[in-house]
Amino acid sequence: MFPKILVPIDGSPLSMKAIDIAQGLIQSGRGNRLTLLHVTSDEDDLIEKTQKFAEQVLDEGMKRVAPGVQVDIEMQVGKPPDTISQAAQAGRYDLIVMGTRGLSPLKGILIGSVSAKVSALSPCHVFLVK
Repeated sequence: MFPKILVPIDGSPLSMKAIDIAQGLIQSGRGNRLTLLHVTSDEDDLIEKTQKFAEQVLDEGMKRVAPGVQVDIEMQVGKPPDTISQAAQAGRYDLIVMGTRGLSPLKGILIGSVSAKVSALSPCHVFLVK
């Protein structure tokens, strides 16, 4: 069982699919609480635009969560692999559910290495969604 599940989201289709899988775990009794996390890269110099995008991503993620599923949302600034892993450790999460590929909101490039780095750095289990 995974009482606390962290789902990093960036607005990509796979990150939205990760929400569906995580809430399925909760609804089947394999988890209790879901946290949606959006990380804005500290390399981005357009903070207002990235914050607005982050709010949109988190709002879209919340719309996918079924009624009755306990969910929290978080926004953090930093390098996604490090920030996700640190959030998992600080929040004592039992599982991270994330897509294997995400979409950088400002650069429009696919980033496949984030999930690999999170898997290597994470203090807990990582469930990768393809």
